[in-house]
Amino acid sequence: MKRIILIISGIVAAAAIAIAITPLLLRKSFETKALEFVSRELDADVSFGAVRLSILSSFPHVTAEISNIVATGNGALESNINKGDTLLYTGSDSARLSLTDLLGGN
Repeated sequence: MKRIILIISGIVAAAAIAIAITPLLLRKSFETKALEFVSRELDADVSFGAVRLSILSSFPHVTAEISNIVATGNGALESNINKGDTLLYTGSDSARLSLTDLLGGN
């Protein structure tokens, strides 16, 4: 009986550790994908501060919080009218993402 309890405890502990470290493993991938997507869609230069991923607060989804998002014009519009203009600034923003989409590359 003790052996079964130890095995179940080990499985639960391993699952908890896997859930806790998943955001650490996904953070860089998320940062790269988010920056590429936003830069392409806005046709602007985009930068941001810290990225925080949390899986525990909204399991089975991932909550992504990005701070200090700044988008500036890159002059892609006619006659460079937006070059250097601030198009967007926000202190922080968050989104809830599907874990399967994030892992699957969608």
